[in-house]
Amino acid sequence: VAVPTLRQLAARGARYTVRVGEPSLSYPGWTVIGSGAWQSLSGVTTNWFRGPVPVDSIFREARQAGLRVVGAGTGGWGELFGPWFDRLETPDLPLERPEDVDRLDEGLLERGLELVKDPQARLILVYFAGPDEYGHAFGGASPAYREIVQRTDGRLARLIAVLDLSRTTVVVTTDHGHIDTGGHGGWEPIVKEVPLVMAGKGIRGGVDGQGTQADSAPPNAA
Repeated sequence: VAVPTLRQLAARGARYTVRVGEPSLSYPGWTVIGSGAWQSLSGVTTNWFRGPVPVDSIFREARQAGLRVVGAGTGGWGELFGPWFDRLETPDLPLERPEDVDRLDEGLLERGLELVKDPQARLILVYFAGPDEYGHAFGGASPAYREIVQRTDGRLARLIAVLDLSRTTVVVTTDHGHIDTGGHGGWEPIVKEVPLVMAGKGIRGGVDGQGTQADSAPPNAA
């Protein structure tokens, strides 16, 4: 898949292949990314978890340190980490067809572009739903999935264009992959190995390594 923005970030920064935990579902993955705590520790093992998460997180630590925490994403982020955001935009758009997720992601991008202009914001989350929705609908090996990944890379480019990477650290990752026919939650390598790319302030370039999803954002990184 052609993802020039992600590749450019990796070239100037660090890139890892990280192993996700089980079950490889969205809420559990988001919790690991935000807290550094595996599913067995957090207790977040399904997408029906009712939050907030019972473990420490980078959002909580940042907020308690007096930093402004903002974000744009789907409602699950509010369910898991809502109390620790000063502002969290969750556009309520119906997804009657898989293609409707493009409208959702454009809305998330618009809100993200607004949030990064907040001079007081110190921790910013921007989540795009398209790859997961298209993976379920069409499968991870489908042309439609490749297209939505490319469009997501284009949205990432629009975000990066308004950031000063000499002053900002960017972390790009995902919660899980998709099997060729669509779906996730299991042990398959294509589901359990995902990219983690970091670039900008404080990131040493030229790193190409491996790690775990729990390394993404441990609370003491705040």
